[in-house]
Amino acid sequence: MHSPDGVNPSKRSFETMNAKPLASDMNVDTPRAPSNFIPRDYQLKVFEVAMRRNTIAVLDTGAGKTIIAVMMIKDIGQSLKIGNQKKLIIFLAPTVHLVHQQFEVIKVNTNLHVGEYYGAKGVDEWNIMSWEKEINEHDVLVMTPQILLDALRKAFLRFEIVCFIIIDECHRATGNHPYAKIMKEFYSNSKKKPRIFGMTASPVIRKGYEFCDLILHIFSMQDT
Repeated sequence: MHSPDGVNPSKRSFETMNAKPLASDMNVDTPRAPSNFIPRDYQLKVFEVAMRRNTIAVLDTGAGKTIIAVMMIKDIGQSLKIGNQKKLIIFLAPTVHLVHQQFEVIKVNTNLHVGEYYGAKGVDEWNIMSWEKEINEHDVLVMTPQILLDALRKAFLRFEIVCFIIIDECHRATGNHPYAKIMKEFYSNSKKKPRIFGMTASPVIRKGYEFCDLILHIFSMQDT
């Protein structure tokens, strides 16, 4: 498969997939998206590339970015139970509202065990036993990035058991944002890096060059 500019996406160090949704696609990001949905061609193209390489999907709001993520979660989720080593999928969203929305989407559209985590649930007060219980009982953890950052820093959750991370609104990964800190402190230093799927409708921001530099740095190391 080749992109419109003639470059084979699988040859790039990271992917930024752009697509314009059809009018009929504008509601596919809603929490109760049907489990028997039929993906559009552009969703399938992004999915195919993202299953091969770390990918940033730049799609308009309502274009079905979450549906692509769910397709990946279902595919990768099939291998979670294989072998004796625990593996996790983590879905990061920057607000509690988005955490709950994405939690509902994944829960409705997969048969995986899904949990949601944010400060108002008292997660900040949890100890290692609380986290171990959640990790053992779930396949997918949906949370705000600060919750993940705190859990990693306290060694309540080991980065090595994470096999796939979805980053919603990944354009926020600049400066001191928890997204950026997770990548710099843990992803960059991890020997076995999880697959990354970033989603955004706003790739250009005031400090966009920081975002681009960070993502280029992160994805340039994916094969090392």
